[in-house]
Amino acid sequence: MTKFTQRIRLSSQGVRDALRCEPEIQLDLRHAGLAITLAVMFSLLDDGVDDPDEMYGYLEARGSKFDLETIETLLEDYDGRDAQYHLWTRLCDDIYVPLIA
Repeated sequence: MTKFTQRIRLSSQGVRDALRCEPEIQLDLRHAGLAITLAVMFSLLDDGVDDPDEMYGYLEARGSKFDLETIETLLEDYDGRDAQYHLWTRLCDDIYVPLIA
């Protein structure tokens, strides 16, 4: 695992805490970069949001600059095909699950 993916997994713990504050306090992802977006995606997968369309809708509602195609690409790119960038795994029925630390 690279330092980048380690940072994502560590950041997802804080993101998960922030998600618990919704709907009273909603995340603002307008200026979020790749690392924070991946941390949010990791947290959403951990909460059972495994559909790319649903994940995109969640991110879009909070101002994310990433489109559906990018979200789908990120899900594919970090699904474990490259051991250095392995955050989640795609199961045989196209459901993604996060890796457990």
